[in-house]
Amino acid sequence: MDAILWIVIGIFLAFAIVATVFIVRSQKNRTNNSEIHISGGADIERGYLSNDNNYFKGGYGELEETVVIGYDYRRAGANSKTIKLINLRTSQSTVLNIVNQLTFGRSREGGCFSIEGDTSVSMYHCRMFVYNNTLYLEDLNSSNHTFVNSKRITEPYILSDGDEVKIGNTSFKVLF
Repeated sequence: MDAILWIVIGIFLAFAIVATVFIVRSQKNRTNNSEIHISGGADIERGYLSNDNNYFKGGYGELEETVVIGYDYRRAGANSKTIKLINLRTSQSTVLNIVNQLTFGRSREGGCFSIEGDTSVSMYHCRMFVYNNTLYLEDLNSSNHTFVNSKRITEPYILSDGDEVKIGNTSFKVLF
């Protein structure tokens, strides 16, 4: 009887050691992200990337900010545009400075202009991006599509001052 008790205790201890090792390894993997996009924006969940392909490997924490050494901030001005969005239903206006890109959707994450109260808007519905000082709008494979001046867009579309953009059931006038 004594031998059986020691065998049970041994099995229990072996199980506890294996469980501890598993927990430690899973915590370690959670903080070391392997491909993190740090410039121009990215939708990490969907794997959607911007045009500049600026990556680094590794990471040392889930919430730490990366400082890019030697970044030429004058270059950012060439890829930025200030716009005014007017919600056509509420007449509310919002001024946005788009640097490289801005995603529109229901997501409340940083880097996403959140359109609340419209369930026809996808989490990451579309994006505006600036390339060569030109403002583009691109649908991100949203369920209900993106429209400019009542026409569905299927590829990046060059926006003009006064265009009407429809995201889900929400329409905006774009002024710049």
